[in-house]
Amino acid sequence: MDGIYAYVAGLGAAPDDPVPNHALWVIVSYNGDGTWDILTIGSNEPGEELDDEGDAVREAEVRNPDPSPSGTYEMNPDGTFVFLSSAGEEVYDGLILTTEMIDGVPVATEYILFHREPEPETGGLRVGRGLRQRPR
Repeated sequence: MDGIYAYVAGLGAAPDDPVPNHALWVIVSYNGDGTWDILTIGSNEPGEELDDEGDAVREAEVRNPDPSPSGTYEMNPDGTFVFLSSAGEEVYDGLILTTEMIDGVPVATEYILFHREPEPETGGLRVGRGLRQRPR
């Protein structure tokens, strides 16, 4: 994995919500050497204010964390990988879906991640999809 990727994390729902009500997205740099850095984090969640129909008004947040969260991943020959936190904990299991040959090297262009822990509020599976946007 090498380049800037847009990653959309799984949709979340509060315990009493029948459908997901928020999402998280991340712009992440994979550095071609088994390391990653988060560049931007964004979310879209229901706020405290209600609109005319009584639905929660959406609140979008975008931030560039400083310092940038970073970590490593371990790639397997079969296209699966383990995503590790900055503390070295195995957090996500991943699968490369598509690759492209760039300068004679296969580079992931699309992947999915499955979080090892359930979503705290609902107990559901947390999953997301990443797409390569451009070189670093």
